[in-house]
Amino acid sequence: MVREHIFISYSHKDEPLLEEFLVHLKPWDERQLQLWTDKNIEAGQEWDLKIQQAIDRTAVAVLLISPDSLASDYIRQHELPPLIHAREQKDIELTCLYLRPSSVADPEHIYNLTKYQGLNQPSEVVTNHPKGSSQRDALLVSAATKLKGAFPFSGSSFQKREMRICHFFQQVPAPGLVVGAQHQHLLGILPVPKDARSLQPEVDHPPDRTFHRPAAQR
Repeated sequence: MVREHIFISYSHKDEPLLEEFLVHLKPWDERQLQLWTDKNIEAGQEWDLKIQQAIDRTAVAVLLISPDSLASDYIRQHELPPLIHAREQKDIELTCLYLRPSSVADPEHIYNLTKYQGLNQPSEVVTNHPKGSSQRDALLVSAATKLKGAFPFSGSSFQKREMRICHFFQQVPAPGLVVGAQHQHLLGILPVPKDARSLQPEVDHPPDRTFHRPAAQR
């Protein structure tokens, strides 16, 4: 199965913070990023099945960390195990966005999430800064840019290998790496030509969803 999108794991109690982050990802979402959250689930679909199917197709997993996400039984039992297993098998990249102060760095946690390179530091959480402040926007812009650099843009195995050779969260290849012109465009080394459609596959994006998993599950 091709791993082709970014899976965002979050607690519904953090949905306003998720929405803030998605705003900063929007400039790239149309073409370069394939984001998946449970907002993609349509009414009438089996949400647990759809989530597990999405995890199986994940190239990059983003964990939105807060006390509520760490306390979520569903996240701890059904999302973290397969995502961490895939990361340890080097099948995916996994990173965290630290939203609110939490005990995530406690060594007694069952999962040591802080060992994975984060989009920000556990001590520099999003809510350290007031909503709408330049500091908060700057933190989210930095996180979005790092995530863009980590995503392997297409499902081709060749391109995934190129992206893995490049240092995680960097858009410039490692010294000595020879990258084809087509992939240099995708990595941001060369300017994107006017006809950028030829470099990226057509992706059907679902419309905005209003259906959510029952709050009790998260």
